[in-house]
Amino acid sequence: MDTNKKKVISDSIFLSGGGLIFKLKGIVFIPIIISSVGIANYGAFVQILINISMIIPLCTLELGMGFYRYTSKYDETEVEKLSRDYWTVLTAIFILSLLGGLIVYLFSPIISKYILAGSSLNSLRLSSLLVVNSGLNYVDIKYIQSRKEFKLYSIYNIFYQLIPYLGFIAGIIIRSDVFFGLLLYLIIQSALMLFLKVYVIKRINFLIPSIKILKKFLKYSWALLFSGISGGLLSKVDRYFIGYFLGPASIGIYNIVYSVCSLVLSINLPFRKYLAIYLPGLWDKGEKIRVKKQVKELLIFYLILSFGAIVTSALFLKPAVKLFLNINLSNIANFEILVFITGLGIMTLGASNFFYQIIRYRKEAYLQLIFETIAVIINILLNYLLIKPFGIIGASIATFVSYFIIVVMCNYRFNLKFEFLYLIRIAVAGLMIVGLAYLNRINSYMDLTINIIFGYVLYMVSILIMKVTSINKLKRAFIN
Repeated sequence: MDTNKKKVISDSIFLSGGGLIFKLKGIVFIPIIISSVGIANYGAFVQILINISMIIPLCTLELGMGFYRYTSKYDETEVEKLSRDYWTVLTAIFILSLLGGLIVYLFSPIISKYILAGSSLNSLRLSSLLVVNSGLNYVDIKYIQSRKEFKLYSIYNIFYQLIPYLGFIAGIIIRSDVFFGLLLYLIIQSALMLFLKVYVIKRINFLIPSIKILKKFLKYSWALLFSGISGGLLSKVDRYFIGYFLGPASIGIYNIVYSVCSLVLSINLPFRKYLAIYLPGLWDKGEKIRVKKQVKELLIFYLILSFGAIVTSALFLKPAVKLFLNINLSNIANFEILVFITGLGIMTLGASNFFYQIIRYRKEAYLQLIFETIAVIINILLNYLLIKPFGIIGASIATFVSYFIIVVMCNYRFNLKFEFLYLIRIAVAGLMIVGLAYLNRINSYMDLTINIIFGYVLYMVSILIMKVTSINKLKRAFIN
């Protein structure tokens, strides 16, 4: 497959920017939410969104991944094939989303009682409609990405993630009520979802859903379905344990740290989309060595960028929150360690996604399911054992260990010939930021800005000096 270099670069910029804005919105508005409804109700709102993300894999069956694997290879002129794939997936997911919404509604009293200390029952029930919205939106998001419309995806996703959130903020400011804020969130989200659906449907024809296509997509995605469930458990089960052992307020605190650390996933996004959309054709043509080399080189560059961001966050998040939000985090024990371990866990999550691309090229999604199931079992056990004695840090440790085990199993299975000496060099470069942070005091916005910029530049210079990677390697990873 010939790759348009300018398109790849511009798409990467849009994907990175959109992903960053999406992550930042969960951080910027935290003080407003907490001041309006309190930390416990913020924790309840976070739990509501988590519940939706946990049920969605069951509603979608990960059929949209079939768009990536099969529909992405069709030209725009092949309208009948595009239409057949789209209507088949949409019909199945719409029916399942209605069932998923019903499940959320019926289980709302149980979640309210045992996880949220008896609060937010009406909000939990209302969130059942968000399940239907999410399922329908999932189809169109996956479809336009399979058509390589990454700029449209990025712009739309910014609106879809940000504007309903602003509606929620406006609602809780007006009434100091999570339910009213969630109602505005639902209305705005529905309008945006319908807008994209009209855009997609106007470009295709209506065709009767195909059982044959559904079977084909299910054959590819069935393991991804269970992997989506296990992956959802792996990334979110810690909140259930935190809520059970420590209460909804602790969910809110943990989510603040998790949201900041999750910014590193915006670094991962353009790499992941490029690997998922542009390389399946190369793999099918037999150029497997070339594809694996590209995966490896992009993985190394991702680790470099994300580790520097994690160290910077661990060292400078506390003074940044104090300066910008006037919130003192000194009462949270070992805060820097909490941020660092949480960040490592999320960085390792991002690394596992690179190996998952190879799994999907090979059509061996069951391996991802096996790896994640093992990790989920370990994660649940560690959360149960560690949260009660160690608090939130116990959840961070459980998350990091679980994802690290996945990466180890993947690397053993696919043998990317990854030299762990790279990790040592990256860690040594990170010490440059640590040294700078302990040598300088931060008393102003200017101090903070200079330290972050200078520290990261020093880190990247150290990376280049130690020859962990180079700009030429990154270029080759995208255009070879």
